[in-house]
Amino acid sequence: MNFRVRDATYLNVDTDTGDNIIRSTNSLEQGLSPESDLLILMPKATQNEEETVESCRRLANRLNQIELCCKICLFPGEKSCFNLNCLAEFVHKVRAFHIVGVTEDLNLDIIPQVSAITHIPKQDLIKDAPVWGYIGDKHLVDVCSMGYTYRRDMPDGTVHTESRNLTSYHDALQPIWEERKSSKRNYLNQVLATVELINEWFSATPTGRVFSAAVMSDGTFNVPSGLYFSQPVRCVNHEWVPDGKQPLPQEELPLDTLYSDILPTLQTFQIGKSIEWIVSSA
Repeated sequence: MNFRVRDATYLNVDTDTGDNIIRSTNSLEQGLSPESDLLILMPKATQNEEETVESCRRLANRLNQIELCCKICLFPGEKSCFNLNCLAEFVHKVRAFHIVGVTEDLNLDIIPQVSAITHIPKQDLIKDAPVWGYIGDKHLVDVCSMGYTYRRDMPDGTVHTESRNLTSYHDALQPIWEERKSSKRNYLNQVLATVELINEWFSATPTGRVFSAAVMSDGTFNVPSGLYFSQPVRCVNHEWVPDGKQPLPQEELPLDTLYSDILPTLQTFQIGKSIEWIVSSA
C-alpha cells in the first residue's frame, strides 16, 4: 500500500452544521484521531507480498500509536485478502469484523458480458452474484446464481414477470472468467461498490441486503476461522459477518481450492501464526 499522505485530503462531517469539510493534511496522524469513524485504504497494485507485509506493519504501528479503533475499509485491489490478513495481524485496537475489503465490484464488472451472452437487458439483471475466494490468489463469481427478471407477454395483453437465475445459461457463461483474467477491474464499479458497502455499514436502518465482501471467516461455509475470504456477508450491529444462510456456489468447485495455495505464503510471513488453522496446515 502507498501510505504517503502529503497533500492528501480527508472528508470530515461537522456534527453541528452537517456541512462537509475537506481538510488537507501533511500526515496520517493529522488526518486521524482516536475518535475517527472510518479509514479507507487504497492498496498499491505493484507491491509484492514482502512489501505488503512491511507496509502494513508500518501503517499498523502508526495506527496503534494514536490508538485508532475505527472501522477500516480496504478499497478493491489485486491482493485484497493478503492485505487484510496483514492488517488484522498488526493492528491492535480494531475489531476483526471492523476490517473489511470491498469485492462486490467483481460482480458488477461482469454485468455487460452476461448481458451480451444471454441477451438479457442489463437493467433486468439482478446484481447479486456472490463473489467467493481469496482475492489476489483465486476467486469465483458464482454467475449462475445471478438473478434476472423474466418477462412474458400474456394472451390477455398483460406482461407477466418472475425472477429466475442463470442456471440454464451455465455453459454459455463459462468463458467469462477466462476473458476476465487479463482484464483490468473497472474503477467506477470499485467506487460504487465501496460507497454501497459504507452506506450499509453506517446506516441507522440497514437494509439487511446480502453483500459480497472479504471479511475474517468464523468457520462459516467451512472456510478456516481467521482467514480473510470473500463470501456472502450481512451487516449485523454494524459489523460485517458471514451469512451462513446463503447457498454454496452452484459451480462444482470446492471452496478450499480458492485458498489452499495461499497458506504457505501466510506461513512464510508468519501471518495468522496464532490461529489454529495455520498450525494444522503445516
